Amino acid sequence: MQIPWEPLSRWVPSLLHHELASSRYFLAKSGRIQISSQETRAQRDNARACITKMHSLLVEAGAKAVPGQTSDVQAKRVKSLYVLKLVCGVGALSEPFLVKGPRTKDA
Repeated sequence: MQIPWEPLSRWVPSLLHHELASSRYFLAKSGRIQISSQETRAQRDNARACITKMHSLLVEAGAKAVPGQTSDVQAKRVKSLYVLKLVCGVGALSEPFLVKGPRTKDA
């Protein structure tokens, strides 16, 4: 089964394009995705296997390209930074006490 990249790229979110183009099924020379299957002697079953492989390829590309769930630790850190910004004012995150300055030598 060969799928031309041009029509496929219109249906697949752009976030997945890089992952799909770097997959082992992508033929750069012809600009197609080629998936084959010879699992059975029946053509219909092999076509279904190709569709299953294409589905797996899209799911794997999505898992690599889309970030996962935010951890509880990261969520608490972001919330604390937001609270700090609210308490200290709008420009609080750029205040000098939060930004490291140049080191000075004690003389």
